[in-house]
Amino acid sequence: KIPMIRMRNPWGNDAEWNGPFSDNSAEWRYIPEHQKEELGLTFDADGEFWMPFQEFLNNFDRVEICNLSPDSLTEEQEDSGKRKWEMKMFEGEWTANVTAGGCRNFLETFWHNPQYVITLTDPDEDDDDGKCTVIVALMQKNRRSKRNRGMECLTIGFAIYHLTDRDMETRPQGLNFFKYRASVARSPHFINTREICARFKLPPGNYLIVPSTFDPNEEGEYIIRVFSETANVMDENDDSVGYCDVDDRIKPNIPPPREEDPQRENLRRLFKSIAGSDMEVDWMELKRILDHSLRDVMIDGNTFSKDACRSMVAMMDKDQSGNLGFDEFESLLTDIAKWKAVFKFYDRNHSGEIESFQLRDALNSAGYRLNNRVLNALGRRYTSREGKITFDDFLMCSVKTKTYIDIFRERQSDESNHATFSMDEWLERTAYS
Repeated sequence: KIPMIRMRNPWGNDAEWNGPFSDNSAEWRYIPEHQKEELGLTFDADGEFWMPFQEFLNNFDRVEICNLSPDSLTEEQEDSGKRKWEMKMFEGEWTANVTAGGCRNFLETFWHNPQYVITLTDPDEDDDDGKCTVIVALMQKNRRSKRNRGMECLTIGFAIYHLTDRDMETRPQGLNFFKYRASVARSPHFINTREICARFKLPPGNYLIVPSTFDPNEEGEYIIRVFSETANVMDENDDSVGYCDVDDRIKPNIPPPREEDPQRENLRRLFKSIAGSDMEVDWMELKRILDHSLRDVMIDGNTFSKDACRSMVAMMDKDQSGNLGFDEFESLLTDIAKWKAVFKFYDRNHSGEIESFQLRDALNSAGYRLNNRVLNALGRRYTSREGKITFDDFLMCSVKTKTYIDIFRERQSDESNHATFSMDEWLERTAYS
């Protein structure tokens, strides 16, 4: 008897073994026809072939065992009592200077990575220790198709942390959580392969999974899948989009509104001197005011962009006249004072720039909650190549965030996080803003 192994080229093309017992090789002449039929032997150029086991040992030095996904069982296997895996899957991305925080070695940015919470309720049926089998598979997307552009696979991995009931109230977990908590499980290593997979035995409870690249600021897309023998619940551990309270550390730097205030009268005189007889300012007049009054936070004498000034006018201009009256102008300056206070708080070295990794915290301090998808979009739009955000760009970022939340809330009928617009309504509102 000759030990044999049946093989298949995973690419499914005609690249096959061409040694002993390859398709149409002379060795098959000595095998009876009925045995060939039992083997299901075919000589098609389909990537499937047989090899003597010794040849397999001579040509291969590593074997990877794959855990089959829930839909891999045939109806016959299911009917025979084989259990299917429970699976949850999410797609995500790492964006440089925003959500690509690198591994735990880079503590200051690690918490910016995407986070996922999984809840394991019931232990495995046959587990004497009362634990749950969990398989975590992290796969990076679209890297092989980019090899011709010199983009190889990223070095990826993941870490798993236990969450208490109190931890579950925080979305996402911040720097202090990772500073004082050790992981309970992790990928065997960080490696530049398409997919990394590991199997764990964990007690029932809540767990946080953090997928990451090894180094910060490496961009890529991924799929993360979690398999368990019993049912599991999985969700992104991320903020919901909307308003929140302004940071208490910022409030003292925001001037309170007062009816009788010498500063308010000075502001009214300034407004009258620039607005003229129509008692309204357009974006050009607003630009003159801001360039003068906020020059202390601009870098190298730069001035506000036309787009920023137009967007600020549109944010406050409810009748779409293209101009602001005094009350609208005053409300705008209150918002700008808040954004300026936030920016100066995070610009700790007084460089006129903040780190883009600070964008989530800065916007949160200004009263806006955003999730990773929105932050990735804002980061790409307003971050420099060096991972910095100037005050002008931070102002634009804040203006756009406030404007679009307000547009949405005008049409939000309940707390369902949905609103209805016709195509022309949506284009009208967003094109002007």
